[in-house]
Amino acid sequence: VGDVAQHSSCCGNMRLEKDAATRATRQRLVSFQPPSGLAPPLLRASLLGGSGEGSGSTLEEEVLASNPDDRLLERWVRLGGTGGSEHGVTALELLETSDEGEDCSTRHITAPRRSGAWLFCGRHFVRVLGPPQGEGTVGRSCCRSLQQLEALCGAELVRAELRARYEAILGEVEQPGLLRIRRDAWDPTRAGQAFYDAREAGK
Repeated sequence: VGDVAQHSSCCGNMRLEKDAATRATRQRLVSFQPPSGLAPPLLRASLLGGSGEGSGSTLEEEVLASNPDDRLLERWVRLGGTGGSEHGVTALELLETSDEGEDCSTRHITAPRRSGAWLFCGRHFVRVLGPPQGEGTVGRSCCRSLQQLEALCGAELVRAELRARYEAILGEVEQPGLLRIRRDAWDPTRAGQAFYDAREAGK
């Protein structure tokens, strides 16, 4: 919430290189910022500490760059234990929605494509959706920032697409079958509202 041009929600994946288990590449599937045109940065990944319950093990990601000023080190610490539904982790990737002909030989896209991910960690979840990289005004443009894209294409066009086709939600699994919004990227009034209620869906 706030200045749309400063919003930088994104989702993607991190892949380890085949010939080097400690080197990885982070790819973005969806980003609220336009692609810069630069190759994804290489990372050095290291797991520190034990792997047992309550060990507080840490994953370090170091961005490898020739310029020392561009090097970046991030540390991800495991929260809580590793067992039980209270600390379980589930990652879902959005599949493309389409219609097929009767003979299944052709596919007809009924709406603009969107990609995204839905991540559950314990009682918390995040959901990020948007056009895949290479589609839409934001996804197919190559420039330094949203501010620059707005200057090139017009702020009204860019912001209309962001609000219509992009989504970023932080929420909580209040109880089985009940998901509640804690923060919505575009609409602060949705905080506290039910995002999904199995009781209502079954009516």
